[in-house]
Amino acid sequence: MKRTAHDNRYYSDILRTAGYRATPARITILRTIDTTHSPLSVLQLSQKVDTIDQATLYRAMEAFEKSGLVTKVLLRDNKAYYESKLHDDHHHHLICQKCEVVEDIESCSAEKLEKQILKNSKKFRNITNHSLEFFGLCTKCAK
Repeated sequence: MKRTAHDNRYYSDILRTAGYRATPARITILRTIDTTHSPLSVLQLSQKVDTIDQATLYRAMEAFEKSGLVTKVLLRDNKAYYESKLHDDHHHHLICQKCEVVEDIESCSAEKLEKQILKNSKKFRNITNHSLEFFGLCTKCAK
């Protein structure tokens, strides 16, 4: 039987493979992060899973980040946001400076930029990863 992203067994298997007990709270947290298609702060996550206290959420995010299940995204406001790393979908973000809505940008054409950066660098030989965020006003806030 194929497991889908909305199936608790799918998340249980992922958690166990990563070395965690598949508790109901961990399953809920991982499923919520994975099925929300924009980065979430712990406060936003706590609003979505209001039965789980913030201390548990912070501990889970820290552990999940260490094991590669989620990635931490630092946006301009210096708050930590988290998003799923369960799918290999490298992307960037477009953030509204007024209402803070976040939109994923699926395409990435930074290869040319990386080559230029390395060409001009005196201390680096390679780039292993990058993150790129764009800031502006969403359609709603621009009115």
